Amino acid sequence: KDISIIMVDREPHNVKLYFEKLELEGFDIKYFESPDQAIRHLVEEKANIIISEMDFEDVIRDENRQSGIEFYKQIKDKCLADKVIILSNHNGSWSAKKNSFHFKNYGQFIEHVKEQGDLYFQKFDATTTSFVKTVNKIIKEQYLLAN
Repeated sequence: KDISIIMVDREPHNVKLYFEKLELEGFDIKYFESPDQAIRHLVEEKANIIISEMDFEDVIRDENRQSGIEFYKQIKDKCLADKVIILSNHNGSWSAKKNSFHFKNYGQFIEHVKEQGDLYFQKFDATTTSFVKTVNKIIKEQYLLAN
C-alpha cells in the first residue's frame, strides 16, 4: 500500500502498539517525537495521514517550538496531509493557552477538528484494534475506492 502515514508523539512507548499494528497492515509509517521534526519532513514529503498527539508542552523549550494546536494549524494551512487523526491523552480539562486559533477550551478545538473532517481519539480509550480498523476504513474510502 503506497499510503504514507506520519505518527507524532513525544513518548514512543505511548504509540508503539498502534505503530506496530499499522506496520503489520503493510503501511509505510514514519515516527517523529516533535512537531518540528515532523514539519521538516512534511515540507519535503507530504503525508496522506498524520496521527498526532496534541500535548507537546514538555518538548517546547523556546518560542520557536510549536504546541499541538500550532502543529495542527500548520498542517492545515500548508496542506501537509490529507487527513489528521488526533490521538490524545487530553480529557477535556485543557485551559486556553496562547494559540492562533483562540479556542476557549479543548472541547472547542476538538469540535473544530471534527468540522474539518479530521478525527479525534482519546489515546487510552481507543483500543488498538478499533483504531487500526478506523485507519483502514479511512484509507479504503479515501484512497482505494477513489481509484
